[in-house]
Amino acid sequence: LAHRAGKTLLPELVVDASGHGGVSVEGVFRKLEPCDDPGSIPPEDYETRLFDFLGCGRDVYVIALTYLDRLFQKCPDFTLGHRDVNRWLLTSVILAMKWRTEVCDQYPDEHYAMAGGVTLEEFCSLESQLLVLLGWELH
Repeated sequence: LAHRAGKTLLPELVVDASGHGGVSVEGVFRKLEPCDDPGSIPPEDYETRLFDFLGCGRDVYVIALTYLDRLFQKCPDFTLGHRDVNRWLLTSVILAMKWRTEVCDQYPDEHYAMAGGVTLEEFCSLESQLLVLLGWELH
C-alpha cells in the first residue's frame, strides 16, 4: 500500500448529479461503492479503496503499519480474524493520519467510517480499542 502513496492531492468529497457519494481528485470523480462489511472485500481492494478515498501520503501508511506492528508486539496474544483485517487496517491508517496531519486538514469521523464501510459507532469503537491497546503511544 505504501508504495502507491506517493505525493497525492487530498480528495474532495462530492456528490454527483445522480446523488452518488464519492471523491474528486483533479476533477476526476470516483464513486464510492457501498460497503456494509469490510471483511467481504479482498485486502488489496480495500487498500485501494482507502488510498483512493483518503489520499494520504506514503508516510501515513508507514506509520499505520508501524502501529499494527506495535500492536502485535505489545499484545502477542492478539489475533485477527480474516474478516477483521480490513477494519484494523482502516483504524491504524486513520490514527496515523490524525497523528500526522494538521487538525484543519482532517475529515470528520463520519468520512472515515464511510470510506471504511463501517458505522460511525464501530469506527469510534475500533479507534478507542486501538488507542488503548497501543497505550496511547502514537509517536
